[in-house]
Amino acid sequence: MFDIGTHTNYEDPVSILNPEILELAKAIQLGKLEAVIYNRIGAPSSPVTQEVFRIGQRSKTALTGTVGNGSGTGWADGTTTAALPMQSTTINNLTVGSVIKVGSEVVVVQSVDRTGNTITVFARGAGGTTGASHADGTAFTIIGGAINDTDALNVEGMEEQTNAYENYVQLFYEVIKQTYTDENEARLYFDRNPVIQQEALLRVYKKLAYATVLGVKQQGSNTIPAMTGGILTQLSDATATSGTRPTLRYNINGAFSEAGLKLALDQVLALGTPNAIYCSLKNAKIIQPLTEKFIFMNPGEAETAGTDNVTKYKYRNQVFDIVVDAAMPDDRVAVVNESKIFRTWKTNDILRFVPEPALSSRLRKYSYQGKWGMLVTGVGYEHIDLYGIV
Repeated sequence: MFDIGTHTNYEDPVSILNPEILELAKAIQLGKLEAVIYNRIGAPSSPVTQEVFRIGQRSKTALTGTVGNGSGTGWADGTTTAALPMQSTTINNLTVGSVIKVGSEVVVVQSVDRTGNTITVFARGAGGTTGASHADGTAFTIIGGAINDTDALNVEGMEEQTNAYENYVQLFYEVIKQTYTDENEARLYFDRNPVIQQEALLRVYKKLAYATVLGVKQQGSNTIPAMTGGILTQLSDATATSGTRPTLRYNINGAFSEAGLKLALDQVLALGTPNAIYCSLKNAKIIQPLTEKFIFMNPGEAETAGTDNVTKYKYRNQVFDIVVDAAMPDDRVAVVNESKIFRTWKTNDILRFVPEPALSSRLRKYSYQGKWGMLVTGVGYEHIDLYGIV
């Protein structure tokens, strides 16, 4: 049965759905790979009340970066302490007392020139390490902070920023033309609702399932209908109405493989706690044989089970659900934290069965309608979008 509630069940404290829709939903039969993702995600803690809504999230300052100016100039030797070049995006993560490790060398920042994008360090090769030259683009990690009492006044405060991503609700509207005979039979035998109603509701469900994954964001106007951005759109869209909205993506640039999947997982596991891998059946068949040794079953079941039945993937002691959905394209895979993904009906405009103006005394017109939207939080940290799969 398809879950049509605002939340993940019908006992929705925000909205009470039309009981006729609930009854019809019991008869809906979807394919095993249809609406899988839609049915796994729930609703946000606060309902959507406007046509336009914003998804806000706080930034997370990285503890990593690269030395050098990004134009070929790195740290030329292992003795210079002043005016060491840094990229503008990296220098914002540093302040007085930042302890950074570049290769095997450790240095402590003495001052930061944010205009010239350089730093001065107390000494090269701090803590018994050895000073060395470092090419432009060499990675570093902030491994702590260390200051003297007299340096306390010079340590700059750092604040995370809020970014806001704008999305829109989308009107789902499915029309039904129904004869008086069909309608009368439905009233007498509620469990024998007209087939055309069930078919119309099924079409609504399938459209919702595809919009959840593939929906494209579009602001509405008097002449253009609004559309809500689905999961893949939000994972790849870096636009923000305020602040800077990061995205976390990995270009497979070829055939999907375990090596590519692991590289992507390493990136997202450094920042978040994802729990599921969203993929097409084609890509699931690539993942599943790799996980044969992680099948959770008793020996008797294992004798007859094939790797096509695997629903889990284990990496770095983290177990991910393999979620196969017909809406997922073959050229994309998404590793996500499902607790950060939500679907919702707009308050006072939930899915409902509405009588339209009658066409005649014997021919009635109805519609299933409601405004619906998608919210993905934690973009850039909790999920990673794998693209470029061929």
